[in-house]
Amino acid sequence: MEEARRESEERYRFVAESASDGILTIDQDRRILFANRGAERIFAMNSRDMVGLPFRALIPDRLRDDHDAALREHLDAVVTGRAEQALQIAGKGPGHREITLEIAFGEYMKHGRHIFTGIVRDVTERKQLEQVLKRAKEDAEQANRAKSDFLARMSHELRTPLNAILGFAQLLEMDASDPDQTESVEQILRAGRHLLSLVDEVLDIARIEAGRMALSLEPLSV
Repeated sequence: MEEARRESEERYRFVAESASDGILTIDQDRRILFANRGAERIFAMNSRDMVGLPFRALIPDRLRDDHDAALREHLDAVVTGRAEQALQIAGKGPGHREITLEIAFGEYMKHGRHIFTGIVRDVTERKQLEQVLKRAKEDAEQANRAKSDFLARMSHELRTPLNAILGFAQLLEMDASDPDQTESVEQILRAGRHLLSLVDEVLDIARIEAGRMALSLEPLSV
């Protein structure tokens, strides 16, 4: 039985050391029992130096209390089966650089105590990319809103003189005394109405993009 247990532990150690991801084993007091080579690369520490340390020693000083509490709550959720996703906390990388860790924990019992093994990944670059994409999306949305507001203002500014031009053209049309004058006024009216139609379309587009387009329900004969 003892030999089988040792063989099982040796197999686990071989697999863990061969893994590219970091692997940490901690006890229920959150002290490190094992760290593989992947964890050594992530934290820039020798595994012998990590074993025996509290996990909080791997967390940046400014976030240590908050993130250690988050780890404790997450491990409680792992024990009760409530942990639905991996834990994300800050860690200390090479040169004590602050990095973002993603850790998926599993749990088992040994000598009546909870033991946790976690697969650790440095997702700093991924989180930075997510932030860049988020900012780019926010900037694009802000630019789109600014464009829509500009179009709406400009369209309103265009409508006022256009309506005046069309009004005067209609007066001229009523007073036109010969065919040439009538044709000229009609050209003004056609061009003005076409431009007014374009302005209305621009206004509609601006309202749609700004989410201010009101629907008008009308009866339809079928």
